[in-house]
Formats: sequence, structure tokens, C-alpha cells
Amino acid sequence: MNSWLFTGKVSHRRMAKTHYEFTHSIFYIRFPLTQISKLEIPLFSLNRWSLLSFYAKDAGNRDGTDLWAWGIEQAKLAGISTPISEIVIQTFPRVLGFVFNPISLWFFYSDKEQVAVLAEVNNTFGESHSYFIPRGTASLKKTLHVSPFFKIHGNYDFSFSESEDGTQNSTGIRYNHSEQTLLFARIWGRALPWTSFNLLKTWLGHPLMTFWIVFLIHWHAIRLFLKGVPFYGKDGTTKELS
Repeated sequence: MNSWLFTGKVSHRRMAKTHYEFTHSIFYIRFPLTQISKLEIPLFSLNRWSLLSFYAKDAGNRDGTDLWAWGIEQAKLAGISTPISEIVIQTFPRVLGFVFNPISLWFFYSDKEQVAVLAEVNNTFGESHSYFIPRGTASLKKTLHVSPFFKIHGNYDFSFSESEDGTQNSTGIRYNHSEQTLLFARIWGRALPWTSFNLLKTWLGHPLMTFWIVFLIHWHAIRLFLKGVPFYGKDGTTKELS
């Protein structure tokens, strides 16, 4: 039986001048694109409304076109010449028809060997950027404004781990600037069999998860502002507000 449903945690630890951290319970899906049709079971749908669902337009070109073709094109643009045999996507599903994904991950495999990862990063202003991370890449320059409490500078260091049986995985993102770590974010989870019962049980524990994600982003932003953390413009480069 496929184990494509993961329950776990997401944590952020701010290590700039003002220390701030949080951890929240979440769930996510992680599935191979070559078997995407098998996501369709009671309570979970593809490209149509259901209690939980996944839409092709929520990733890639964001227009509903073929995700495999988009992924392969990104690999070619990044100079990956190794034949890709599988792409595994990790993302939040739609809950009651709504989703906001701060980050979705695409894992590229060649004969069961992971050769690269693509991180689709989205902000609450409707903007997105894909960071392509070939195996062995140490650091990537930050190019997308994500938080109004950081400027657009510095680098992201990504780390990925997975248990041998695939039932546990973890992603870490360390945001650095001028040899200082400003923020460390992590998402990790444990797999559950892909059954309607597990989907229902997980949803009952997080009935409004994707709505809650958007609320929490703004809630933590308000708390940081009230703590006096420097606030920057939407482009992340304007003068600090006083």
C-alpha cells in the first residue's frame, strides 16, 4: 500500500537580533508523478473539489498543464543531463478547496538515485520562484521576497533527509547573510498509508489547515512587528521603517 500522506511539524527559529521561534503541527502529501492518478480515492480528488485535493494548476506553470513535462524542462534548463526516471512532489493539499503552499518540493530521481531537488517558494503576494538544487549544491542566492522582516539578500542552504524505508523525511532551510544564520526552518513528517480512513482522521485533526497557515503567517508577522523587529517594504530592499 502506498504511504503518501505525512503528518508532522513545521518549525521556524529566527536567530537575528530578536530571537523568535514557533512549531506547528501539519500534514502534507508526497507522491510520485508517474502514479499521480492513484491519488484519487474517496475524500481525495485530482483537479476537482473534494474534502482534500490536488490541482495541477497549484504547481509548475500554474495553468494546469502537464507537471512531468514542466519538471523535465526545469531539469534541462538547470543543466541536468541524467535521464530522469521519477519525480516525487511534496506539497500541501487543498483543504476544502483552498491551499497556500509556502514551499513545494520536487525530488528528481534517476534509477532510484536522487539527482536534484526543485524548491517552489511562494509568498503571500502571489509571487513565486523556483530554486533548482543539483546534488552537492551548497548554497543558493535568495532572489524572492518572502518576509517583510528580511531584506532580499543572503543565501539559502537546503538539506534533505529520508529514512531508508521512505516513511520519514525532513527538509531544513538555513537562511544566511554575512556569515550569520538569520533563520532556520524545518519541515518533517512520518508516513501513513494512503487510505480514506487516514485522510479523514488526519483532516479531523487539522480541519482548516491551509486556511490556518495563512492566518499564522500574518499572526506571527504581527507579533514580530510588536516586538520591534525591523520592518522592510514589500520588495525587501527599502529603507527600514522607524
